[in-house]
Amino acid sequence: YAKVQALLDTYATEDRKVAILATEWGFATNKFVSDDLQADVLVRMFLMNLSFGIPLTIAYVAVDRTEAYVPPEERTYGIVTADYTRKAAFVQLQDMMARVKGLQFFERLPSDPADYLLVFTNGPQRITAGWTSGDPPDTVFDNRTVQLTRRPLALATCTLLPPRTVLRHVWT
Repeated sequence: YAKVQALLDTYATEDRKVAILATEWGFATNKFVSDDLQADVLVRMFLMNLSFGIPLTIAYVAVDRTEAYVPPEERTYGIVTADYTRKAAFVQLQDMMARVKGLQFFERLPSDPADYLLVFTNGPQRITAGWTSGDPPDTVFDNRTVQLTRRPLALATCTLLPPRTVLRHVWT
């Protein structure tokens, strides 16, 4: 993203900045991708895009397709089924967006390169989203040990609770 943004910045003017937009990202549910895996990778993608300052991310596509002209392998990209039943991806994306609403990306905490600890804050409120793309490790977060998995977790430190209190929540 940094290289693409640097290229786009060469075309920017004082009154116009060209932003990266992430459109038509998706993962079809099928024999290789379960509903839960689709949800996990879409939430991670949205969080990563927020961390890179990408102002718009669009999942491809909202609703599973049933039309005969759509190849079968392309019919299940939706975050809701063809009859508008919400898939896990819809529910987890909705929850993730509600949790980071009003927050700005602050930093990626130092950790193993396979681990992702992304901090979002607005001052008093702080949410750290965490997951791993490697073997599930025990990670020290806010002086507590947390086991990261491939499923994104919201690790929240809240000023209303005693210091160093960690809430663990899967984006569901």
